[in-house]
Amino acid sequence: MKIKYHKKIIAICALLSVQVSPVFSIEEVAEDPPEITEPLPEEKIEIIEKEPFFTFLDQPQQTISSRFKSFVKGTDEFFANEKVFYETTGSYIKLTGEFVQLERGEQGYYSDLKVKLKLPLTQKNLSLLVESNPAGENELDKALEPTPQKALEEKDYFAGLQTTIGDEKKWQLKPSVGVKLSDPIDYYARFRLVRDIPLDDGMFKFNETLYWFDSRGWESDTSGEFNLHLTEDVLFRSTTGVNWKEETDISQPRQLFSLTQKISDRRSIAYQTGFYGNNEPITDNTYYLVAVHYRQNIHSDYLFMDLIPQVTYHKENDYHSEFSLTIRMEMVFRG
Repeated sequence: MKIKYHKKIIAICALLSVQVSPVFSIEEVAEDPPEITEPLPEEKIEIIEKEPFFTFLDQPQQTISSRFKSFVKGTDEFFANEKVFYETTGSYIKLTGEFVQLERGEQGYYSDLKVKLKLPLTQKNLSLLVESNPAGENELDKALEPTPQKALEEKDYFAGLQTTIGDEKKWQLKPSVGVKLSDPIDYYARFRLVRDIPLDDGMFKFNETLYWFDSRGWESDTSGEFNLHLTEDVLFRSTTGVNWKEETDISQPRQLFSLTQKISDRRSIAYQTGFYGNNEPITDNTYYLVAVHYRQNIHSDYLFMDLIPQVTYHKENDYHSEFSLTIRMEMVFRG
């Protein structure tokens, strides 16, 4: 009886275990997701840098700056400014003849020749120069110096070679060496450092020139030129400079203001005022001037006529006014 009773209990337990246990089918096992063996691609994050808000002003500013620089350069070229001779990359010939009439009745004549020839196969970097004054003349010198006394002086000419080092948009160094073409023999070396710096309302030009002459030693000339475009045809210029000579050990500061108006493609007029000083024995002003410079292209693109009435005030004359009239004819060839 006990055996039968145990068999019944075992049978009941077996039946209960079947009812409670989960049932798995072949189809359910097959539907399990496959194991992922390859990693998921990483999400790419693109970073976009935003440009400054005022970037849209860059191109107009560059265009205006370029036009203004061309206007300044064109003004200097029209007036055959002294610095154009040294800075032009091509050939350049300027022949000048002028008549000077002073208020006290004196008269005089003045002539000058400057030649710059671009040498072949040198990529515009080497030029032959022929000039009467390797130390150059600034605008104020030209306004003060053309007197009958100077007009009658016999000129000595120098020949030399000049090269250009550097970028036109940055610093440029223009070294040159040369020799006088007449007795007594004299040698010179010159180093010109120039740069045009654009400003918000104009342009600043820096010029540092160092000279050495075998006959008189070292000289230097430093100048800063501020140009402001007032209107489409009017240019304001302020030039500040100082010249020093080892031979005399005297520094001569200068200041020149000019207002240049373009009347037409063939005519321009400049109104000038300025002074020249020295520091020996004390710093004071030795010259003042007020001048009007009218220039007209009278034939083709190379023949010009200038009328320059001016009033100067010299310390040696107790600053009494002295009137003079300069009539100048000039031929300028560019190549």
